[in-house]
Amino acid sequence: MEKSLVCGKLYLREWEVVLGDGSDTYNGTTIGVNSSEFEHLTEDSECVDVFKSIGKGVQINRDDDGNVFMTKLTDCDVIIRGHMTPNENALCDEVYARLGRLDDKDQVKVFDVSVFKQRIAESLRSSDWDANVLAMLSTTSFSFVVDSATDSAIPCWACLINLAALDLLGKPEVLEEIKRNGQLSEISEELKTKWASIDFCRMEEGYGVGDQKHVTRDD
Repeated sequence: MEKSLVCGKLYLREWEVVLGDGSDTYNGTTIGVNSSEFEHLTEDSECVDVFKSIGKGVQINRDDDGNVFMTKLTDCDVIIRGHMTPNENALCDEVYARLGRLDDKDQVKVFDVSVFKQRIAESLRSSDWDANVLAMLSTTSFSFVVDSATDSAIPCWACLINLAALDLLGKPEVLEEIKRNGQLSEISEELKTKWASIDFCRMEEGYGVGDQKHVTRDD
């Protein structure tokens, strides 16, 4: 993202990828923000300066459970957004303790599946819970150099949509796990019906996933 403008969308299937300032398209391990995968939509001097500062960028990893980790490789600041609004994301405690800022070459969990399920349980205790609000919890955003509560004030930032987490919505086993862990006292038939009606494919389309470029190795 360049402020409030979307300059590119990518659907990453790999376990590990590095987002840096290169001009090469995805090669199985890295993606360059100056490659043809991204269409830069502004000549705003702030945006241009930040893109020049990205350097080696960040390394993003995910595990079998759907947790997402990030390692700062660049010399510029990398800030995990949302550290001031814990109820609106699934960040781990370490991110809050760091005030969202990543340290050099120190891997940090930036999406915690257990926290995601906890947030789901908290929402489901209300009868008027919204599946779209739960879907937003599956995202993690981060910025380079500067951060702000206002998207249009950030020269360069990215939003990761965790499809593994998004896919948990509507799954009956997730409800059972939440109840088994004591996070829900009971699961009514009404709750089961509303939960089962969540349309994961529609949510993907709402995020623009269907329009994204898919980058993956053949193996």
